[in-house]
Amino acid sequence: MNIAVTSTEDLSYQYYVAESVVEQFALSHTPTAVLRELVQNEYDAGGQELGVHFGSERLVITGNGDPIDAAGWERLRVMLGTGWVPNSDTYIEAKKSSIGSKNFGLRSLFTVGDEIRVYSGGKWSALNWRRGSIYPPRETDDSPQRGVRIEVSYRPTKAGALEPFTPTRRSAWAREIGDSLAETLIKLAHPSRSQSLRRVILKTDGMPGVSWTQRASEDRTSARGIRVIRRQALQESAGHRNRVVELEYQARVQIPELHRQKDYPSYYRINRNRMWVGVSLRLFRGRPDASSPGMVYYPLGAPVARTGNSVSLNAPFEMDNNRANIVPPSSSSWNEWLVQELVELTTRLLITDWYERFGAGAYLVLEAGERDSGNHLAEAYAGAVEDYLRNEEAWASRGRSRRKVTFVTADTLAQPDKMEFDGFLEPSVYLDGDLATNDGIARLSSMCGAKRFGPDSLVRLRCAGKDSVASSPVPRTRVTGICLTSTE
Repeated sequence: MNIAVTSTEDLSYQYYVAESVVEQFALSHTPTAVLRELVQNEYDAGGQELGVHFGSERLVITGNGDPIDAAGWERLRVMLGTGWVPNSDTYIEAKKSSIGSKNFGLRSLFTVGDEIRVYSGGKWSALNWRRGSIYPPRETDDSPQRGVRIEVSYRPTKAGALEPFTPTRRSAWAREIGDSLAETLIKLAHPSRSQSLRRVILKTDGMPGVSWTQRASEDRTSARGIRVIRRQALQESAGHRNRVVELEYQARVQIPELHRQKDYPSYYRINRNRMWVGVSLRLFRGRPDASSPGMVYYPLGAPVARTGNSVSLNAPFEMDNNRANIVPPSSSSWNEWLVQELVELTTRLLITDWYERFGAGAYLVLEAGERDSGNHLAEAYAGAVEDYLRNEEAWASRGRSRRKVTFVTADTLAQPDKMEFDGFLEPSVYLDGDLATNDGIARLSSMCGAKRFGPDSLVRLRCAGKDSVASSPVPRTRVTGICLTSTE
C-alpha cells in the first residue's frame, strides 16, 4: 500500500560527512599548496615573518601576526568551510578583507599528521581529522600572546588513504617548499602597507636551512596613471645566495556595472567601483628576463597558470578548486574582463615606460612561446598581445615627431640584410636604436609583418623612380627625392 507524503516538516533529517572528504582534501595538496595556505593565513593576520620547522617528530609553524580572535577560534571549530553548521544554530563567518575565505587552508596539514594543534593569544585548541575539534579553546601559559604557533605531529603509520609522514617525505617537502618560495611570496611585499610579509625561515633537522627576505619600494615612471613597485628578494641557503628582482606596474581600473557585486580580496580593492591590477617583469642584471615564463598571481602564485610570454599578471582571477590555474576566460566573464584590462595595460606600457627603459628588451618579453593546447590564458593574453604587435602602431621607428619616437605598424618596416642597405628609405621605415641590431627583434618583427630589404629591394627601389610607390619586397612607403649612383 503506497502512502503519499505531502509534507516533510515533521520528519527527522540527519546530516553526515564521511572522513574520505577530509582525506581527499588533504591528499589534493602538494607541499607548495600547503605553503600557499600557510602564507595567506599569516598575511591575512598582518604578520611580517613566518617560520616553518620540520623537526624530527613534528612540524612547527610560527607567525608574528595578530592573535587569533573569537571568530578565528569559531572557524577552527569546524572541519571544513563556512556558513551554517547542519543540525545546529552555529554560523561560521568567513574571514573578511582577506586572501583566503573558505576556511580550508589549515586542514591541508592533515596530509602531515592526524591532529593540528593551534596556540595563540594565551589559548590552544586542536583539530583531529577523525575526532573533530576542541571547543571552546583552552587557556594555557604555553601559548604566544602575539602571533600563532601550529604543531602537527607526524603520522607514524598509514591512516585510511593518508600515508605516514616519513623522513624521506619530510626532506622532499622541505626541498619543494624551498623551491617555491619566490612564486608564493613575491607579491606579498609592499612599500608602504603595514600588511607586508617580509621574511620566511625554513628549517629542517639534518638539512641546511633556507631564509627568504624581501622588500619593496616605489619606482618612477613616465607612464601616466601607473604605479611602479620594485620588489627585491634574497634567498640564502648553505652559503648560496639567489637574488630575485621584479618590476610590477599597477593600474587602477573601473569595474563594469555587471561585476560591481563581485567578491574579491581586499588586496586589490580601491573602492566599490575601482580596483587595481598589475603586470610585472622579472629582471636579470637590470634587464627584462625573456627566459622567465610569465606566471599568474592571485596574489599568490598559481603553480600551473602561464601567460604564454614572459610577462606575469597579478589580478583577483577566479581560480579552479585547487587554485593551481585560472578558470578559462571563455567560461568566466570576470576573468575575460580582467585579461582584456591586462592586455590594454601591457600594450600601453610597451610604447611608454618599457621602451624608454629597456629598448629591445621590452619587445622580447612579449614574444609568445610554444603554447600548450589547453592553455586558454595564453590564447587570451599572449595571443592578444601578439595581435597588437602584428596590427597596431607598436614598433619604435627612427622617425620623430616633436622629438618623440614615432611608432609604426610592422608591415611598414624594412629590415636591411646588411648595414650597406640601411638608410635608403625614410627614417620611419627603420627600427629605432638597439632594435635595429637585435637578432631577436629582427625575427619577431619579421614574424609580425616587417619586410627584408636586400639587393633585389634596392634594384626595385632604383627602378621605381622619384616620387613612386615602391613595390614588394620594399615596405609600403613612398620613396621621395632619392638619387642612386651606379658604381659601374
